[in-house]
Amino acid sequence: MTWLLKLIAGLLPVLIFFAAFAVLGDILIATLLAVAGAMAQLILTWSAQKKAGVLVWVSLAVVLALGGATFAGTDVNSLKLSPAKVSCEGPHCVCRMPLLPI
Repeated sequence: MTWLLKLIAGLLPVLIFFAAFAVLGDILIATLLAVAGAMAQLILTWSAQKKAGVLVWVSLAVVLALGGATFAGTDVNSLKLSPAKVSCEGPHCVCRMPLLPI
């Protein structure tokens, strides 16, 4: 039972992210909450035990890396595909091009 509690505690920032995104629907706020949760988790674990487990460090690294990638590409609209970009119309359509240029 203690291994399950350690696993949940280690993945708490990730769970915070998914819960915040499900409730709020905003990826930037969910990312901020996940980063804050990971930092708080590290501080609380370090102050209570004078060390942090591997899962805490891995969780912090994942949240910081993916959170940094999220904030680096803050233009969320550029990631969305519109039907015009997906449809295959016009002379530059890839599906109408010959396999070998003649």
